Amino acid sequence: MSPQPPRVLVMDDDPMVRETARRMLARLGYAVALAADGAEAVQIYRSSLNTDDPIAVVILDLKVPDGMDGVEAARGLLDIDPAACLVVSSGATNVPEMQDYESFGFSATLAKPFQLTELGMVVGELVD
Repeated sequence: MSPQPPRVLVMDDDPMVRETARRMLARLGYAVALAADGAEAVQIYRSSLNTDDPIAVVILDLKVPDGMDGVEAARGLLDIDPAACLVVSSGATNVPEMQDYESFGFSATLAKPFQLTELGMVVGELVD
């Protein structure tokens, strides 16, 4: 039986961003789960923990106008799993959460709109 590809969870309030990220990650060989806000991301991550297919990396949209944002979700995920690999994603690169991402619990940043090579590099470094 061949090993399952690493699973990446993408949380973004924009359905087009989620779908684009899903396609890009699938092309890179990852299995993908999607969430519309932080609360959904935390729930998906939690339910994946005790399975044969846990989430390896979570990409979190920084700003979610009508739901739990990336920083709140990161706190919830790190409470569940202090070793969670979290990536903060935003179009605004000059905000504290992107500049000083590690102090917010993130392992990396991904500026939007992201390119396939950049996405592959960031996720690949965290999965290895």
